[in-house]
Amino acid sequence: FLFQQLAKLVSICKQHMRDYLPQIFNVISEYWHTNCIAELINLVEEIASTLRNDFKEYLPRVLPLMSNVLYNDSSPERLHSMKVLHAF
Repeated sequence: FLFQQLAKLVSICKQHMRDYLPQIFNVISEYWHTNCIAELINLVEEIASTLRNDFKEYLPRVLPLMSNVLYNDSSPERLHSMKVLHAF
């Protein structure tokens, strides 16, 4: 729920979230290996579409996490892999 709300907050506040990106990506990295992968992928996608230029700095942190999902996805019908591919 909190990650969904954070994605909504990013879409509403846009450039004003720029200062909080380091903390947001720390949280994303910390919770990536939990059951919240789908919500985190949506959050990353929202940040990428809303804060394009600022997101480029964090791309090296996110790419290994997302590619790891492609290799190790065990979700039904590989739903998480489909979300990662859509985000790319």
